[in-house]
Amino acid sequence: MEEPLDGALCAFIRSFAPPGQQGQEPWCGVTSLDSLTNGVVLFSAWRMISPDGPTTGSLWDLWEELVDFGAEWLKLDFGPKHSANRLHVREPSAGVQVRQLLTHLLCCAVHCNRRAEVVGQILGLEEAHQLELKLRIEELMGSLPPVAESSETSSPLGRRALVSGLHSCQSPEGHTATHPSAEHLMGYADLRRQHGELMDQMGEALQRVEALEGEKGELKMKCEAMEIELRVKGEAVLRMQANSAQAASRESESDEAIRSLQRALAEKERLLQQERARAADSSELQRLCDEAQAEAAEAREELKRAEAKLMELASLRRQLKEVDVSRAAELEERMELEERARALPALRKELAAARQQLASATDQPDGCPLVLPSSSEQVTPLLDQQARLKAEVAGVRDEQIVELETQAEAERVRAKSLTTQLEEEHSKTRVLDDRR
Repeated sequence: MEEPLDGALCAFIRSFAPPGQQGQEPWCGVTSLDSLTNGVVLFSAWRMISPDGPTTGSLWDLWEELVDFGAEWLKLDFGPKHSANRLHVREPSAGVQVRQLLTHLLCCAVHCNRRAEVVGQILGLEEAHQLELKLRIEELMGSLPPVAESSETSSPLGRRALVSGLHSCQSPEGHTATHPSAEHLMGYADLRRQHGELMDQMGEALQRVEALEGEKGELKMKCEAMEIELRVKGEAVLRMQANSAQAASRESESDEAIRSLQRALAEKERLLQQERARAADSSELQRLCDEAQAEAAEAREELKRAEAKLMELASLRRQLKEVDVSRAAELEERMELEERARALPALRKELAAARQQLASATDQPDGCPLVLPSSSEQVTPLLDQQARLKAEVAGVRDEQIVELETQAEAERVRAKSLTTQLEEEHSKTRVLDDRR
């Protein structure tokens, strides 16, 4: 599981990326300690801290560079207690050793010649990362042993001065780092001067204490007398407090009884309002139910009338079928008449031939033909009867068909409307039943 310090160290290493390469490889790949085991990014960062240092190598080589740099420039001993194991530091999963290596690299960076730029890089990170890095620097500088006691950085004050350089960079006056050793050595001299002044003040305070010891006896006797008086008054106060507590208890009981009565009254009022609302809803539901029943009865009457109309329509349809049957019979008669009419020319020819034969067979002269009933006289009444029947059938049928179709369409529309109304009434009735 990644610790907050790991993210802060990775962000610190990414801050060494040259301008324009922050989002490029290999800097963008520094997201965890495992991504730093190849040493490429670490040596690039180390070259910015120590330009004379090597450019490539293993993590062990970088560790040796850090040890030499700390002993020469910082007068700090990254000794066996704080050194990484030669074998473990080369393993890809050696998170603890890589974290230790990065913390020492951070310590060297904030105390090198470019410490102002390094501090500026740290101040450009997130606030959480800044806090983690500051705490780690303080912890490391407090635990590392010095190489030489005569060095400015060997004393605890010198170490704290070096570490507090980061804190001083965040002052409102500016963000530029100055030489921390000189500043804090001056601060150390001021502290020594203040220490002497405080010692003088402490001597004067001791003299005042001795003078006050003499007054202590007198004040003690006065205090004893005041304690006796206070005890008597305290007992009286306790009695008054007990009486006040009893009165407060009785008052609280009365208030509680009043609140209980108010709650009971409010509950009864609420129940009364509910009963009134329920009664109003019941009367409204009864009225709606009566209206729905009346509308349903009216709809049933309309449905009965529609059924009667449908029965009439069925009767009219039966009559229409009978008319169709009679028309079919008339069509058959018409076809027979047409057959007979088609046979009429042949009969006329035969009649003419018969007249000629009869004229030649008799002794009458040619100017006196035999008067016989003409076949046209027989056919004409039939044709007139046929036309009359045809006209009557066509007129009756067309009128009946139009009337029946009009009535059927009107009855269908009315039946559909009544069915819709009946369904609406049924739905209203169901809603009222559900409300009940």
